[in-house]
Amino acid sequence: MKDIRRIGVNMISGGAGYLIPMAINLFSTPYVIKNLGKEAYGIQTLANVIIGYLVVADMGLDIPITKKVAEYFGKESDTQVGRFLMATIKMYFLIGAMGMAVVFIFTNPLISVLAIPERFFAEARIVFYLTAFGFLGSIVNMWGRAVYNGMHRYDIANGVSIFNNLFGILTGIFLIMKGYGVVGFFSARIGSFLISNILYLSIASRYFAKANFFPFIDLEVWHYLKKQIGYGFSLRMSGMIFSRMDQTLISSWLGVAMVTVYSIPVLIANTLAGLISSIMHFAFPMASALHASHSIQELENFYIKISKFITALATLIFIPFLAVGDKFLAVWIGGPIASQSHAVLALLLLAFYFNTCLTTALVSFVVGTGQLQYFTKYSIARGIVLLTGFIVFIKGFGIEGAGLSYLAALLLDIGFFAYTVRKKLMFNLARLTAQALLKPMIPGLVLGALLYQFKDHVNTWLELVLAGVAFSITYIAIGLKIDIFGDLEKKAIFTLLKRR
Repeated sequence: MKDIRRIGVNMISGGAGYLIPMAINLFSTPYVIKNLGKEAYGIQTLANVIIGYLVVADMGLDIPITKKVAEYFGKESDTQVGRFLMATIKMYFLIGAMGMAVVFIFTNPLISVLAIPERFFAEARIVFYLTAFGFLGSIVNMWGRAVYNGMHRYDIANGVSIFNNLFGILTGIFLIMKGYGVVGFFSARIGSFLISNILYLSIASRYFAKANFFPFIDLEVWHYLKKQIGYGFSLRMSGMIFSRMDQTLISSWLGVAMVTVYSIPVLIANTLAGLISSIMHFAFPMASALHASHSIQELENFYIKISKFITALATLIFIPFLAVGDKFLAVWIGGPIASQSHAVLALLLLAFYFNTCLTTALVSFVVGTGQLQYFTKYSIARGIVLLTGFIVFIKGFGIEGAGLSYLAALLLDIGFFAYTVRKKLMFNLARLTAQALLKPMIPGLVLGALLYQFKDHVNTWLELVLAGVAFSITYIAIGLKIDIFGDLEKKAIFTLLKRR
């Protein structure tokens, strides 16, 4: 019962960690774009892309850090935890300092490459210099999240994340109102990173007290980490090279203003997919435990339950957006941006929906059963497919080409799903497809088609909310009737709500 309660806490805190920032972005983005303009908003978007590129510098250390902290925390060894945390935070500060130097050195060449209008050069230069500090803040935040995930304190990690977004957005809007423009807005974002760093370090301070600062590099900890770096670094590198090339190529070929147009549907699709991933992050350690102590049949049954719930959740979240996405953009953003971005939004939502259903649970089970090398190969192959699609389609179809690239990558996702289920996990592919995918998908797609037929009657926030509520209630009712929602998720939520 205690484990079920912890699952419930993790699901809800993980969901809140995404829902609250999503709501903040939802209500703030139209104001920010209107007051900064498309070009200035595009500059700060590109600055965030640069931070994303540099994340590769952490070499994938967050995965082994989470694993090792979990081991020490399970043994209740505060001394070992303190030594490990001290060693790893020093490594992260060193990585952050090197990343800052790279940004300072390459700021001017970046401005010329990214086709930023000349009248924005001065502001872009300041924003990119601020990006150096943003990278340091981001890298330390990654350390904090890895540590508290290892301690199974997702509530702390998600609480800091909520604060980071809330403080950054609200302070940024205040600075825009005071006339500081994109520099003020992005400065607030950097400030929120640094305050979040202080929060993480303050919470961890009791462990630092049990460790020595010297030697600066703890060789024992380093020897452990370097054995884990290879695959993690490969994943980071593929993410750096491939996943953000869409925005970079759009900036170079179509202009910085189109980065803003494209960033809106990307924000929606990524946030929805991230929400589901954050709710279900507990699947990885549970899959690992089952693999070590149970039969393939029990592992398969658990996979079906998890995958069915993920597909149902994805259907509940993605399909209403897919049905009335253009109406949502018209109410939310309005104007030319809404009309320019609704087609690529539909393509991205479709691609992200099927990718989420096919791979979210599968990745947890592949990594949980010790097949990180195999997953790394898939991730790199998918990155290559995406990059090829970006190069081929963006020039020919504009920002819609990026959406087509994600749809093309689904062919690889389908192959990865089918091969992995049959050959790597040794599950029954037909049974799994029927129960975990088609059963929750079909009712949602039918309801989505009905909602699409009535979308002309959805033109205000109230009508959008009512349409979403009607879809959700109907789908959940059908799901309970045909057993889409099983005992696992029901117990997790009901146990959490029980007074004990």
